[in-house]
Amino acid sequence: MDRQTDRESQAWRHYQCIQAYKSDPRSVIDGINYAHVIALYLYDRSFRHWVKIIAFCFFFAARVDVSGTDKGVLNFYSCRYKKRPDYDYIADRLVTIVGDEGDTAEVIEVLSVTQSWSTLVRIPRAWRATSGYRAGFVQRLGATALVAKYSSTTRRAFGELVSARRHVVTFCDAVPHENLLAQIAKALGIPTVTAQHGQYRMLDARNMSTDAEAYANFVSDHLLCWGEATRSEFERFGISRERLVTTGWIRRWDEVSRSEGTTGTFGVMLNGENGAESNLELLCAANRIADELDMRFVVRLHPSFVLARYRSLVNARCTSISVIPTGEYVRTVDFSLAHMSGATIEMLEVDSPVYVLDDGLLADAFRLRGLSFSSVDEILEVVRADLVDPARSNARTRQLKRWFNDDTDQDAHILTAILA
Repeated sequence: MDRQTDRESQAWRHYQCIQAYKSDPRSVIDGINYAHVIALYLYDRSFRHWVKIIAFCFFFAARVDVSGTDKGVLNFYSCRYKKRPDYDYIADRLVTIVGDEGDTAEVIEVLSVTQSWSTLVRIPRAWRATSGYRAGFVQRLGATALVAKYSSTTRRAFGELVSARRHVVTFCDAVPHENLLAQIAKALGIPTVTAQHGQYRMLDARNMSTDAEAYANFVSDHLLCWGEATRSEFERFGISRERLVTTGWIRRWDEVSRSEGTTGTFGVMLNGENGAESNLELLCAANRIADELDMRFVVRLHPSFVLARYRSLVNARCTSISVIPTGEYVRTVDFSLAHMSGATIEMLEVDSPVYVLDDGLLADAFRLRGLSFSSVDEILEVVRADLVDPARSNARTRQLKRWFNDDTDQDAHILTAILA
């Protein structure tokens, strides 16, 4: 077994370990399954990660800012600290759509001396709650600290937040605070809705990452999903289609137009951290495509990456590596090369041709005829034909984009899903 295969096998076994822990009845305290609450933290098995986690559990406490307590709908958000405008837009847009029917609540973690005691006194019970987590001592100790911390949050910050509500809306119920709140609401019989914020896809031993928790940690009654692609992926995991309401991608679609003529430049849209292994394959493919077609190319970084990481991997035909705004990017490129990224759907939505490289790690959600290709030679063949006959690629793009994103009458569908 080579090193890559062994790493994939370990990641897959650890994913299965996390899912088994969720199924252990001992993970439930006072009706809340804390294995679900802390699941996202469990994927990183490094010693440094767990030292930081333990410090976090003892010295940081949740502070909730609430706009009011008398409205029927609670819009809850916990990711403002990530400084992701696309995330913030989804949360803010949901607040706008609900309007006068709702209050907003946001949680942030703040330095707290008293949290040490709150966490410490809950350690014995939390240790029992992690009995089903089959991991090393340090990992289990960290998981215990997480359960202790978040169980203190249940009583101190969230207990009264949802009790008088008729509906609860979260940004993403896979993340800890929002998962916790959704579980509390469901225990009280309050309908819960969460939103999709990326192209969710079912993962396996080839490409396992924390992204799997988008479906594996889905606890809300309904998901506001982008389109049929997401519904199909969740159904494969055993989740009923009735829980998935198609509302389209909630994002600001600025007026974007492609260049009237060809630019002689194509783009490479890199994955985020969870698909980083495939970025090397993308850049190798880009180097060859640029040489074969006598074109320049630009590299569009994921917001979580920095330029220096990839500068040495591109040839002289690469003119820039940066986080490029959508409008500027679309005007610059004739087409895009991509992998497992929501940016693929973004390009389809603005009718910009995109070709997905299937390097063996691609999720099935992206393995569609006319979208994914198993080799650079295949991509070159299709690109050459499309450059000669642009109408051919335009027709294919229009057909693909509705599969991923159907935002027809979006606001009305969202409001109906929340208030149903």
